[in-house]
Amino acid sequence: MKRSIILGVVLLFLAGSWLTSAGRRFSLGPYQGVVLKGTPYERGFQFGRLFYQELHTLANLFREERERRIEEAFLLFRPLAKISLRNRLEKMASTIPEEHLKELKGVALGSGLSWDDLLWMTFSPDFFSPGGKLFAFQHKEWVVGRTLESSSPLLRFLSEKSLILYVEPSEGYRHLAFGFQNSLLFPTAINEHGLIIAFNGEGSERKDNLSGWSLVKWVVQRASTLAEAERLLLSRPLPSPSTVILSSLGEKRSIKLETLHGKAQRKETTRLLLPKRSGSGEEPPNLSVASRLERLSEDGTAPERILTDQGALPLHVASDSVNGPETLLSLLIYENRKILFCAGPGYAAHRTQAIFSFWNLLNQQTESRLLLRETLSEQERLYLLYRRQTEASSKDAGRRLQALESVYGERRFPEYYLLKAEALKEKKMWPELLSLCADRERSGEPEVEILLAKIEALRRCGRKKDALDLFQKVGSRPEWAPYRERVQRILTEK
Repeated sequence: MKRSIILGVVLLFLAGSWLTSAGRRFSLGPYQGVVLKGTPYERGFQFGRLFYQELHTLANLFREERERRIEEAFLLFRPLAKISLRNRLEKMASTIPEEHLKELKGVALGSGLSWDDLLWMTFSPDFFSPGGKLFAFQHKEWVVGRTLESSSPLLRFLSEKSLILYVEPSEGYRHLAFGFQNSLLFPTAINEHGLIIAFNGEGSERKDNLSGWSLVKWVVQRASTLAEAERLLLSRPLPSPSTVILSSLGEKRSIKLETLHGKAQRKETTRLLLPKRSGSGEEPPNLSVASRLERLSEDGTAPERILTDQGALPLHVASDSVNGPETLLSLLIYENRKILFCAGPGYAAHRTQAIFSFWNLLNQQTESRLLLRETLSEQERLYLLYRRQTEASSKDAGRRLQALESVYGERRFPEYYLLKAEALKEKKMWPELLSLCADRERSGEPEVEILLAKIEALRRCGRKKDALDLFQKVGSRPEWAPYRERVQRILTEK
């Protein structure tokens, strides 16, 4: 009898270790992230084990918040408020897909939390809105809702517990999502086909007991096109009032579905995509927040002036309080202080970077089906090919130079000059760098980075006067403001 009990415990331990082994935690700038793989139950179990301590801390805070909300009710109605809250949670759980319930059961086993705690932690964000907007921005810090105005310890705690989820489901499409450590549901996500979905509901005004965050999860795992996503959304009741934004990087258009009193209104637009610079130099109208950040970056305003730079690859989620929900939830990923990837209804990619490079952030070595999309331009395809060839030798400037020539051949795009200039600077090949800068100037208007490289190359080649003349010619332009101190150091070095 004792032997069978011991054997059972060992088998249970081995099973738990095997289930957890597929998932892992990681850090990305100020955020915690998690990689989850397998069936819904396996993914839930992995999450419960990997975030065991955080889930228990959050459960205590959620209990306090629940009691605080019930205490707000009039004395005689408190028992009814408790029953009403429980009924509402159960109704909301009954409206979500079976696979999401299986995930919840996996979390329960992995974390050891009660079913009541998990229901409250999972669904309360859907109907107790912390603010008028899902996200807010203040003093260069990203927070959730109106946490800066709230006395609730829970809301303050959640604002610091953002979560990046990378999910490889056993069925459906891989996706990257932004959520919080209390739940495997999330308000915004992008999948491997470049389909983005974002949800914003009015929270406490809603009485429909539907989970908008569950809808986001359902669609992003199953839809590869805007048409598929819209069909999936409209096949289920939509929370009301709410706004759902669908956007496709491949199709370069967006769809907004606004639901009020149970009726959905549809609006399709391409306005939110970053307009190309016009020849007259006029600012294009109706720029989204993501586009405005992109333009600021192009014009020389360092991204750390716009967003807090908290690491090599911080991820930020933005909403635009000026333009409204059309620009809700853009994912901005920065690399080397340049916009690397921006997804969302206001999506725009930095002109010197590939738009799909965020897959590399999670160190996934598997081939992304994004790379096989026929809609990739030659410029995007060459850049992705270069990134793949240099992934294992990114710190070797010589190998990067070889890969550039091998991949690009005679074809010249802006990123070719920028990448080659960076490698030549590392190798201190100043004459070659001057020659490259001259080629770029002949092919069109050079980027600030190219002119910076030319100034440094002139200085290193002993042509200090030429370097100073060039800086005096271009240094007064507004886009050079963040670089003037750096150029002064280069010019005054002995």
